[in-house]
Amino acid sequence: MRSRVLFTRGPSAGKAILDSSQVEVQSVEASQIALGDLAVYELVSKIRICHRVIGKRWTSEGYQFETMGDANSLSDGWVSGSSFIGTVTAVNGTKFKESESHWKRYKIVVKLRMKNRFARCIGRLRKLIFGGNSNVS
Repeated sequence: MRSRVLFTRGPSAGKAILDSSQVEVQSVEASQIALGDLAVYELVSKIRICHRVIGKRWTSEGYQFETMGDANSLSDGWVSGSSFIGTVTAVNGTKFKESESHWKRYKIVVKLRMKNRFARCIGRLRKLIFGGNSNVS
């Protein structure tokens, strides 16, 4: 398996990975990506995203993953497993997976799923109350 070093930009990973951090990413098969992993995937536009996996499903096209930044309110939606580069194994030289126990990762995933559902419900309520006007805060 191949490993590469990338640098982050942006605050969406929250406390897990700070802006301008150096992350080591290990190439893995889509089947090896687990809930709670911080994974890197590439968009068609060649932009790379490093977010936590909060959902995993199998479709006729292969694995798909729902990802979300720890500091975001909404998930990125479902992303094809073929878009994934790998999972984060170290941040600024510190091994990552050992520092996050399975229980801690599970709690983070549950919290992110709840936050995502809550934000979607609020969005639906706003539409019901205010119609299509998204400028109302």
